[in-house]
This record gives sequence, C-alpha cells and structure tokens, in this order.
Amino acid sequence: MKHIKSQPSSPTQPPKQFSHHPHDKFLLTPPSSPESLPRLTNHHKKKTSSTYEYNNRILTAKRNGNLRNVMNEFTSMKKNNVQMTHHTYNLVLEAHAILRREGTPLTNMLRIYNEMIQHQIQPNAYTYILMIRSLCKRDVEVQKTVAMLKRQSARIGHKNEDVVLLESEGNLNMALAIFHYAVADGVSVNSFEVEIFNQLLRVLSHYGDTTDAEFVYRQLEQPHVHARPNSATYAALINLFGRAGDIDTALYYYHVYNQVKDTLGPHDTSYIFNALVDCHLKCNRLEGALHVVEHDMVEHGIKLTCIPYNSIIRHYCAHNQMEDAEALIERLIQGHQEDSEKYPSPDASSYGPILSSYCQTDKWEEATRIYNALRETDIRKAYGNLANYALLCLTHQDRQKALSVIQDMTQADLEPDPVLAERMVTSFAQAEQVDSAVHVLCTLQQAMSSRSLIKGAGHLVNSALEIVLHCDTVCQVLQVMQIIMPLANQDNHGAESPSSFDIICKILIDSYFEQSAQVKDRLTTADFQLLFHAVFVVYGYQQPSCLGDALTQLLQDMCDFRVDIPLDLYEDILDQLQAYDDVELELKWKIAFERNT
Repeated sequence: MKHIKSQPSSPTQPPKQFSHHPHDKFLLTPPSSPESLPRLTNHHKKKTSSTYEYNNRILTAKRNGNLRNVMNEFTSMKKNNVQMTHHTYNLVLEAHAILRREGTPLTNMLRIYNEMIQHQIQPNAYTYILMIRSLCKRDVEVQKTVAMLKRQSARIGHKNEDVVLLESEGNLNMALAIFHYAVADGVSVNSFEVEIFNQLLRVLSHYGDTTDAEFVYRQLEQPHVHARPNSATYAALINLFGRAGDIDTALYYYHVYNQVKDTLGPHDTSYIFNALVDCHLKCNRLEGALHVVEHDMVEHGIKLTCIPYNSIIRHYCAHNQMEDAEALIERLIQGHQEDSEKYPSPDASSYGPILSSYCQTDKWEEATRIYNALRETDIRKAYGNLANYALLCLTHQDRQKALSVIQDMTQADLEPDPVLAERMVTSFAQAEQVDSAVHVLCTLQQAMSSRSLIKGAGHLVNSALEIVLHCDTVCQVLQVMQIIMPLANQDNHGAESPSSFDIICKILIDSYFEQSAQVKDRLTTADFQLLFHAVFVVYGYQQPSCLGDALTQLLQDMCDFRVDIPLDLYEDILDQLQAYDDVELELKWKIAFERNT
C-alpha cells in the first residue's frame, strides 16, 4: 500500500506525488479559490433564486431521509442549467454520507465530488470534512468485512473473491489525498475538529502507517489549526506505533500524554491504557502488557474491564499458549467472585479466541467445554465462533449438538450463513436421517433473512438435492419441494447444464410415476400443484409431447383420486402453455380438463 509521504510544495497546490498515487485517478484537483466574488446582474439574480429554491428542496428531501428525491432534484438542476454552488454539492454529499446504506461503496459520493471539481466549484472545509469522515468510515467497514470474510474462508475452506475487490477500494488513500488538499489550500484544515484528525489516525493505525500518521499529527501542532490533540489522539498514536512494532515511539506518545493529560479536560483514561496493553502485545512484550493491567491501571485507579484481558487472551491463543489463556479466564472468574468491583467477569470475547483455537486444532472435548461456558454469556456478537463450533460438531458426527448451536444462534437473533446451513442439512441427509434433514432445512430457512435466502439460495437448493437423493417416497420429495419452492427462482435452473433444482424436479416426477396408486391416493391439491410445476421444469420447450402427456396424466390422476381441481390451476397452466405458442398442446390441455371436470 503506497502512501502520500511529503507535505505540499506550496500553500495552494497539492503535492506533486498525487499524480503517481494509485488512487488519484478517482480524485480531481480542486480549483484555486477566486480572489473576489463577481457582482450579480439581474439575470444572475434569477439564477440565484432558482438555486436557492432547489437547495431548499434538496434540504427537505435530505431531512425526510429520501436519497432518491435528493438525486432527482439534483439531476433536475443540471438538466435545467440552474447554477450550482458549493452549498448545493455539500447538501448532496451530506445526504449520501447520512443516508447511504451501510456496507455500500462510496462510488456515487466520489462521482459527485469529482463533478464538483469539474464544474470549478471550490470545496470548502465542510466538503473536505464530509469526504474524509465518509471515506474513513467506509475504510473501517471494509476492514471489518474483509476480516469476517477471511475468517469465513478459513472456516469453510474456500477463498472469497470479494476480498480483493473490497481491498482495492482504496478509501484511506483517497481520504489522505483530500486531507492534503485541505492542508494545501491554507484555510480548510484550520477549522477541522480534532475528531477528523483522530479518525484518520485510527484508520492509519490499522495499516501501521507511521509516515502519514506523523504528517496528520504535525498539522495538529500548527498554531493556525484550531483543533488540539485529545486523549483519543494519543490512544490512536500509541496503538498505531505498536502495530508498526515501534515500542519506543509508542511510549514517547504515552509520555507526551502524561505531560498534558491534566489540560485535556475530563476523559476516559482507560482508552490510553487499553491502547498501551495492545501496543506491548503487538511488539511481543507480554510481560509489559501484564504489568500495565495488573500494576499501572490499578495504580491509576482505572476500573478494569474485559478489554485488556481479552487482548492478552488473544495473544496467548495466537502463540498456542492455551493453558495460560484458560488460566487467565479462571483468575478472572475467581477474582470476580471475590471482588466483583475490582475484577470483570469473562465475556463472549474472552472465550471466543480460545474456542476458535480449539476448533482449528480439532480439539473436540476442549471446544465443547469452552462452548458451554461461552453460551452463558452474551453471544450476539459471537457468530463466527458459534459457526466454527457447529462445523466441528458435524465433523465429529454430533448432529444434535450442532442443531442446538443453531438454536442458540436464533435465540440470540443470529442467523446461520448459507454454507453452514448446507453442511448441516447435508450431514443429516448423508446419515440417512431424511426426516431430520427435512426438519433442519425448514428450521434453517425460517431462521434466515430474505436477503440471506436470496444470496444463499444455491447452497440451500444443493442441500435439498442431497436430501432428495436419499428419499424413499414421493411424499418425502414433495416435502422438500414445498420448502424450497420460494427459492426456485433464485437457483440457476434453465441453464445449459441441469441445476440442482432441475434435478430435484426430475427426481420428483420419476418418483411420482413409479409410486403405487395407494401412495398417490394420499396426495393433495397442493402436492399436485408442485408436480405440475416440476413437469414444466423437466420437459418445458424441449419435449412438448412429453409435457402434454405428463400434464394430462396428472390431471387424470387428480380426477381418479378425487382431488379437488381448482379453476385457477387450470387457468395458470393454460397461461404457461400459451407462452409456448403450441396450439395443439393448448387444445390437448383444454380437452383433458373438460373431460375430467
């Protein structure tokens, strides 16, 4: 990852190395500020009036939380050649910053920012603040998503292609470029609040980027900059240099903090010491981290929480010191029992790293013991660890325990991911526990959100096929078909090679025609509706004669077994047949219906 490493060469121009920056193609150089504003003619006054009206409508749409209306008004301004100002662009950018759906890239926001530059409209301090804040926030989103996807990949054994795409967004680089522009204009950075500097430092700490961090911090030391470092600034710097492996510089900033802490006003000192613990651990100084927790924090009267202890537990697990990790848990439990004011009780993040390590090393009994302790805590943010353990249960053929983990998830408002769902169902099916597999498929489908079902339809349909391959009766296949019908449109059936859903439909039709009359006599109208649907999937355009024969046979069977034949069923099938533009096929269906009703 390349970074901007030098200050601007002049107060009004950006640094030359921006042109070589890997993400500069996304950002245009802002225009120089005009020395004076032009006087308005009557023509321009009318334009200004229109601008004011549009800006008000954009503001109203923003306040109503309607991003679409914001963009409609903005587009209308451009179509009608209404003059746009930096206020117009700031309103639209702010609307995107506030109303953007979490987890989506800043593509539209960056396009609007560049459009502002193309129209020679000078960004002001608020423009830069909006962009830097949004880019930093998005970078943190990307960090969390990438970490989650990498854990998921490790869990299921498949790489996720989205990781490369996410990492290529380059949000931090663009935030830094805009920060440099704000410094270069000699004005904007002066009015930045300290939180903007801190946001940049926190994101930079993730990458251990000391060069850019020092540049950002130096701006806080400039006399014309109104903002001054606060405790969060020093916590970010301590964390950043610790991640970079530079313990001396991290301790230098801790020393600076101690010198100025009395001038910083009321603040939570624990952030500093938690950063100090992390810093020692990242520099592989375990004893120093323990000393900070057990002596320095106690000496300064800081209430101990799980946060620094959990950092130490993660360090133990990363170095395969599992006995030490569990011993620390026991110390916390005992300490909390003796003095709950002094010692915290272990939480989900205390047990999580230990459980994850045991799952990765296939230590079944140890993992089960830790899981039982974990489930007694608040597990609402422990999905990854629960999924790891559920998969370990399946590996050790304890399907009922795995199912109980799913129940724990749903009680904590967590939903199983599609890959875990597929493996759960497949495990029951391959163990010839068909009824249980059907029950699990239904349970998992109900536990998943509509969005997850759309994205994971292929996995669930694949698991349904695994059940169907182990079914003995058409009634079992129909049960499965009933569950997955809402997912049918999401599975890629109809492609050149048969999809899982296509194969399920073929098995259903074959199974039906192989069953005895005694079995068919138990079927309902709903069952036959599924069979009709399967017939269209199996034969469709390719085999019209087979399609016609199968449809009329099903209709005949409904009549023979005295199953209700609703008119809307007849009309629905007729509508589908008309799409084939086959008069003979339509006529055959009409005659069959008239004969059997």
